[in-house]
Amino acid sequence: MSKHSLVMVSYLNSKPFLYGLQHPRYTELFDITLATPSECAKSFLESGTEIALIPVGALSQIGEYKMVTPYCIGCDGEVRTVCVFSQNPIEHQTKLYLDEDSRTSVLLTKILFAEYLKLSIDYLHGVNISALSDYEATLLIGDKVFDIEDTFRYKYDLGLMWKNWLGLPLVFAVWVTKPTVSEETINALTEALKYGISHTSESIQPYEKSYQHLKSYFRENIDYDLNDEKLKSLQVFFEKSQKYI
Repeated sequence: MSKHSLVMVSYLNSKPFLYGLQHPRYTELFDITLATPSECAKSFLESGTEIALIPVGALSQIGEYKMVTPYCIGCDGEVRTVCVFSQNPIEHQTKLYLDEDSRTSVLLTKILFAEYLKLSIDYLHGVNISALSDYEATLLIGDKVFDIEDTFRYKYDLGLMWKNWLGLPLVFAVWVTKPTVSEETINALTEALKYGISHTSESIQPYEKSYQHLKSYFRENIDYDLNDEKLKSLQVFFEKSQKYI
């Protein structure tokens, strides 16, 4: 039996998913590729990948898909690894550099700055942290945040801002499949993800020496359940993001 092609985010917050998918029970089912969020979306659209963990900001661009499994990458408040950083208060910034590894985070930043903070700022593409002036901010996402979060005086957590503004959790990425993928395969995917989430401690153990406070990150910041509140939040995000696409 041929394996099903699967692409997923390479960040630490997806390690429980990967742990489950690499369990011997499932290794013959899935051919796994690790990538950035934006690369996951591109792979699903262009290369025939059957299953993907996709940033929700890219769902309108990937063609036909089914959203599957009761799991996601999400948060209910502070997320820690999707933040805007600066050396001065954000209202004094004139430029904001966008980390384009995830379309979701770019859209989320634009929504929050325009509608929650009500700030007008110039958006620039690309990130060069060492070259930032005191009046320039940067959006950073993923594991690199762990390495630099203490080097900035100001940190604006997008998950926390969304929660404070709307009282809702936030969804960054969801699992999708091509319409032709069978229910049997989707059920196996769901079982693998469930197994991985239930073994989060084991899945992150190899990385604990390299990253501070990793256990608290998974315990307090990352939430995998795609529940009704997250689905409601997802719909709000879709509606609000239309004018920024």
